[in-house]
Amino acid sequence: MIIEKQIQPYVSKINMVSSMLNNVWPGILVLFVGPWSDKFGRRPILLMTFGASFVGHIITTILVTFSKKLSLNPWLYLLGGLPLTIAGGGCCMITIVFCYISDVSDMESKAKRMFYVEMAMGLGVVLGNVISSYLLRLTNTPTVCVTSAALSFLALAYIMVCIGESLDVAETSLSEKAKHFFDVRLIKELVETCVKSRPNYGRAIVCCTVSILIMTNFAGSGELGILYLFLRTKFNVTLEQFTYFNAIGITIKMVGCLAAFGLFRNLFKISFPAIAMMGLFGCVVESLIRAVAQQFWQMYMAASFGLMSGITGPMLQSIVSLAIPSNEIGKVYSLASSLQTLTPLLSAPLYTLVYNQTLDFYPGLFNFISAGFYAGCFCVMIVIFIFERRVSRRMAENEEAGKSQSDAAKVHNA
Repeated sequence: MIIEKQIQPYVSKINMVSSMLNNVWPGILVLFVGPWSDKFGRRPILLMTFGASFVGHIITTILVTFSKKLSLNPWLYLLGGLPLTIAGGGCCMITIVFCYISDVSDMESKAKRMFYVEMAMGLGVVLGNVISSYLLRLTNTPTVCVTSAALSFLALAYIMVCIGESLDVAETSLSEKAKHFFDVRLIKELVETCVKSRPNYGRAIVCCTVSILIMTNFAGSGELGILYLFLRTKFNVTLEQFTYFNAIGITIKMVGCLAAFGLFRNLFKISFPAIAMMGLFGCVVESLIRAVAQQFWQMYMAASFGLMSGITGPMLQSIVSLAIPSNEIGKVYSLASSLQTLTPLLSAPLYTLVYNQTLDFYPGLFNFISAGFYAGCFCVMIVIFIFERRVSRRMAENEEAGKSQSDAAKVHNA
């Protein structure tokens, strides 16, 4: 443990640089990807990002294989993430996936399908964590990396064979598509779309929703690079224990999301903002329990209190999709993804600094920072909830007035 405490600041710096490297360029590129895909289609971006992911896994496999015979500098392992970073990273990939869903879905099924995508990604993380742990124990690290590369290739092959273009776009040459990729006018259109005035508090709702997405991502990305280090220092957990902790935590959130969506939305018809408020309240409680936990089982208790915390993202995306027309949703998603992707530039150094400075006397102090951000998001969500209630009340009054006028007209005609 003494040696680990000496090298943990070094490891946390590598994690910080990795987070910054994998977010700067994708955060800029996604601003062009959304508007560009509105004109030239979603499929090229899907092929590019999934193909880059496959190449990155191949590079990581090569590095890990050579490390069995050579002593490689730990910084070299950052090379494995470069292909996907250059192609736009996970933010471009997920942005286009949600745009694709928006293209092929009607208003009734859009929110449900976005929710299913979130659940599928969560299930993938759980299965990956559990299976990779057993696979590593039975084989070796290169085998785990080869398996990841094979799965990425299967996803790429599925897109090439089974996924068609969701938009009706004109056939253009590759050079024509490339020429318009970094067209500054796309950014102008994006900004105009996001800030223009809309009825029913549309602009305010979009701005508040995007701000919540940014703050929740700030807290989540800040914790990401130091959570294992914190658990290792505080509770002396092994990598296998950490893997199970992650898997069980995600499973708890998935069950909570399914219950919340099925019970509160489908059965009781509770609004999206109200369900999102429940999720954010769970985030606050989970962070506070993590901050004061003295035994490892209390981390599981924290995860159980954050049962509904995973529902926040799908609800926010649904709120945005209902506030703006479907032909503009790609631009708003691009801006939100860009800002979310750039937040680690601030959160990673902040959380790393706080963790390194408090490592010897209170390594869990950073959880109070997360709790503060989630509490702020909860307050902003109250504002969205008030706007939504006003719009619903106004629509009900208009319907009642229209019904009264119709009844009066019938009486007059009689």
